[in-house]
Amino acid sequence: MRDTFSVSKDKDRARDLLNMAKDRLNNIIPIIPKDIYYKLIEEYYEAIVQLITSLMYFDGYKTLNHVSLIEYLKNNYKEFNEIEVKIIDVLRKLRHGVVYYGKREGREYLINNLDRINSVINKLVKIINKKLGEEHKVKILKIIERTHNVRTFRVEKPKGYSFIPGQATEVSINTEELKDKKRPFTFTCLEKEPFLEFTIKMYDTHENGVTKHLRELKAGDSLIIRDVWGAIEYKGKGGFIAGGAGVTPFIAILRMLRDKEELKGNRLIFSNKTERDIILKKEFDDMKKEGLEVDYVLTKEKKKGFYFGRINRDYLKKEIKDFSQKFYICGQIAMVGELQDALKKLGADAESIVFEK
Repeated sequence: MRDTFSVSKDKDRARDLLNMAKDRLNNIIPIIPKDIYYKLIEEYYEAIVQLITSLMYFDGYKTLNHVSLIEYLKNNYKEFNEIEVKIIDVLRKLRHGVVYYGKREGREYLINNLDRINSVINKLVKIINKKLGEEHKVKILKIIERTHNVRTFRVEKPKGYSFIPGQATEVSINTEELKDKKRPFTFTCLEKEPFLEFTIKMYDTHENGVTKHLRELKAGDSLIIRDVWGAIEYKGKGGFIAGGAGVTPFIAILRMLRDKEELKGNRLIFSNKTERDIILKKEFDDMKKEGLEVDYVLTKEKKKGFYFGRINRDYLKKEIKDFSQKFYICGQIAMVGELQDALKKLGADAESIVFEK
């Protein structure tokens, strides 16, 4: 590869570049008006450059040439297919036109490929996090009872730690016996908060698992958290369909939209066995007053004001009028698969259905 040379492996610089890219993605890009598309193109590309450069420093390589940077990714990370590499290269050319020639091109390209751009970025972040392989020991600050079997755990936030609403991490309890038992939990707080938060359902059947022991913890005890991952993130107004604890990725997303006063035009369809099982019902009811449409579905209890039955093809056909919108699904694997198929048969675009892959 031209203009690429060996340097000492630098894990600290790789981490710093990752954090800079996350800061750009979480704090800079969201405040750029969508009609200033040429600035968005520049910022998305710069974030990708920082992430690929992070990989190169971790591997012990360096280049000052953007073409060589993309060639390095193509030749060394086969996780990225030709389409994804081409997307990065087109962004490079568009950004070059913006920065050096003052061109304001690429609006349609950005609109049509934003999901793919975000997918490339998420993949890069996941690879870097896996390489860094870092663990953070965090103290429990507060435990909040939410329902008869759901608790919220607020914990310390490590310096530089960031996430996108909808993402998760692997958590274990910081004791000699349990530190290697990992369970994925979703962040339910806003990213800007000085703490991290997990809202966790305690399963009676998981007697040898992490949730059994989480019941026994108190403020001052500590957990171990790891890198951030997850395919669920907000990509535009639409319907959020959740089953039970599957609502947790949507909590942070809906809180983010509430914070931005952008709840209107979104809808939450939330299925539970009984009313007492509904997580954060009061908060969702408050969001309803601020523009969020909320539908509660109960499968084991008939009660006035609640739909009784399952969320299935018949329900979707009856209750949803527009299948061209975005759909976000989270719940048990069988439920997610069934609803994906139903939505596609009813006219939803597969690319518009967001779920944990």
